[in-house]
Amino acid sequence: MINQMMIGKIALLFVLLISLKPLYSQNSDNLKTLLWSKVQNCYSMAEEPIEDYFDIIDDAKNGYLHIEGGWPACGCNCAHTVGAFTNADGTYTILEREFWECDFVNEIKSNRNIEDVFPENFGITTFIPNAKIRLKKNALFYLDVEIPRHGTDTKVMIKLIPFGLIIKGENCLSYGYREYDDFRNCKSVSAIKSICDKISSEKVIINLLNSDYQNIGEADMSVIQEYIGDDFSRFENIQEITIYLKLLKNAYDLYSSMQHQAVILSWDVQKSRFYIKEKLESPVKMSFIQFLKTQIYWSPMC
Repeated sequence: MINQMMIGKIALLFVLLISLKPLYSQNSDNLKTLLWSKVQNCYSMAEEPIEDYFDIIDDAKNGYLHIEGGWPACGCNCAHTVGAFTNADGTYTILEREFWECDFVNEIKSNRNIEDVFPENFGITTFIPNAKIRLKKNALFYLDVEIPRHGTDTKVMIKLIPFGLIIKGENCLSYGYREYDDFRNCKSVSAIKSICDKISSEKVIINLLNSDYQNIGEADMSVIQEYIGDDFSRFENIQEITIYLKLLKNAYDLYSSMQHQAVILSWDVQKSRFYIKEKLESPVKMSFIQFLKTQIYWSPMC
């Protein structure tokens, strides 16, 4: 009798295992399909043979997918990374990083409200505790991520938005940047870097910043005049240079007071959101003119 009961239980367990296996396979396949659907814009740019143009790490069935590559002519490239983090109810939180070089796109996204995915009160004060915010609705910084293939430790970095891009964001911070198709959120200000490379000293920049034009020497004023005109890459007048220098000085002041450039987040399954595990490095100290010379500037690209 005991043997018959045990045989019956074993048979029942075998039936259950058979019935559960297709369900697990379907979930794994669904996750892979979901992650691949996220990267199709970038993947569709690849030409045959795809492996000549794109590097692909396909671990989508386990919750990770990365695609990166470029195409001929302009030498443009794109990259898209997607990661799945398990929630308390067995569903997934999807985190994405999308990058397009020539279109000036670098964004992080989620299938949930991203503020509910990151730690509570996560923002600019995480990196700049004593931030004095002058711009409430426009961003100077954006968040970038390194999505992990293994584990859940995720590096989040604060970076400067390329100078010249006008991006909306609360308290000077956004979850990325994107150039509009018609350039309506773009202004070419790279002439500032060119001026910095040619003038005699940083004092000229301070004079420009303070509208102290009469104390700028003739040779330096000639350099400045080279970048004033009516075409897209120039400023309308010297006063417009001052306006943008003040905006960049605001960015520099915030950058200089930054205590951490990156943090490591880890995933709390029960809360279905990240928490701060570790705070990392401080930024490199530099003068204002070094800051203007070394940052990325927006410019039209093919």
